Formats: sequence, structure tokens, C-alpha cells
Amino acid sequence: MTDSGIPDGVAVETIYIVEVSYTADAPTKRPAVRPEHLSRVARLITEGRLIEAGGFQDFSSALFLVPAADEAAAAALEKAEAELGFALPPVLRRVYLEVADGGFGPGGGLMSIAGATTAYAMLRKGDVLPRGRSWPERLLPIREVDPGFDSVDAASPAGRIVAWDPEELREFSGEKAWNASFSEIAPSVEAWLEEWVGANTQAENDQEFMRKMMIDEARRSRAYFAAMTPEERAAYGFPEVGWESQIADGLGMEEDEADRDPSRD
Repeated sequence: MTDSGIPDGVAVETIYIVEVSYTADAPTKRPAVRPEHLSRVARLITEGRLIEAGGFQDFSSALFLVPAADEAAAAALEKAEAELGFALPPVLRRVYLEVADGGFGPGGGLMSIAGATTAYAMLRKGDVLPRGRSWPERLLPIREVDPGFDSVDAASPAGRIVAWDPEELREFSGEKAWNASFSEIAPSVEAWLEEWVGANTQAENDQEFMRKMMIDEARRSRAYFAAMTPEERAAYGFPEVGWESQIADGLGMEEDEADRDPSRD
């Protein structure tokens, strides 16, 4: 028995009870989608992403028992999934519940779940799309990439990541151009985030760029002074032997670094 009175081998988990209110037309609309809704609830419970769920008989609201990092995360996610009408892929759901509600990840970071829901509703409405084109069902935007989005395909088991680039689209773009504006960039949410975790930071990229610039400058300087006679180099203060090292030293580099071809790094 621990000091807190919890028996050994027993863990206590914080959960949240989330109430999601339905719209006034729920009594007429909800019965038709109830089988799909219950199947989704059963799947979430099996996957450990939901503890229990139930709804009031008057269709006024539903209750969900959710494991989450905090109350706000639990409420935001359940509200979003209720509005979307589908569940997020397991890994993405855990990210939003256990890590943060957006603001991190590839590029400028993931959108908040509320922002993703709003973007999905806008795209499904179709006003910003070419005429006659429909945004794919369950393709949820999760990262803004001017002028488009990176989205998760919630209809795929692993949650593949699809980039949408509308740069070449016009008001009357045909089906071929529309389909070409989509491209898969990762087979799953997990693979997408793992690639981001292993990628260089912007500071590291800047540092590598500066290193290559210094190597290029050292090579140019050595070629310039190598074309001179020893007497001409002496006028610049270089000794007859070892002047190559002085050039590298002046740039804060080792001589062997100046010999490296930066295009092969």
C-alpha cells in the first residue's frame, strides 16, 4: 500500500466528462447516423481513446468520458469530432490530447483542432474551390502551407498525409488539374511527425549554410593567391610556405575543411 492509500500495482488515471450539445435539428437528423456514431464510439473505446459515451434520449447532448492531458484538450477534441462527424486517426488524436492543441510540428506547426475543424467546414462548403469541385470527405486540414494545406486522410487507417497545392488552380479548372493539386507526402501521421523530429532545425540549416559559404570563400581565396608569385603573396603578408593554412585560419577553419567540396556534403 502506498502513502496515498492506493494499493500496489494499481494506477489512477485522470479522466474528464465532456458534454457536447447537439443542434436543435438533432432529433430528426441524429437517428439516421446513429449506427455510424455508435460504431465510432465502439472503435474509440476498443482503441483506449474513449472510456465510455452516452446520449440523452431527447437528443439534447451527449456525454463522453475521455482520458486527456487537461480539461481543455478533452473538451476541444470531443467538440471537434462531434462537428466533423468522424474520428481523428489514433496517433493524431493522442497528439492533440497528450502533447498540445497545435502550435508544434512541421513548418509553422499544426493548426489547433478548432482551426482545423473550421478550415474543413470552409473547404467542404466549396466557395474557395474551382467550380464543380468538392473537397474530399474526411480529408482534414491540419497545417497551413500557403496557399494550401497539409491534411490528414481520416478515412485511411494510418492517417496518410496529403498536401494540397492550389497554386495552379483556376475558377474553371478541370478534374485532371484538381486531382493533380493533391499529393501524398507521408504514409501516416506517425511517419510524418517522425520525419519532422529527425529534421534539422532552422538554426542548424543556417549554420550549415554558413559553413558551406566559408568553404567556398576559402577555396576562392586559395585559388586567387595560388595564381600569384611568392613575392606577390609576401606583399599581402603571406609566408612562402604555409600561406594556405593562414587563409583557413583567417576564416576560423582547419585547412582540411577548406579542401572539402561542400557540394558533396
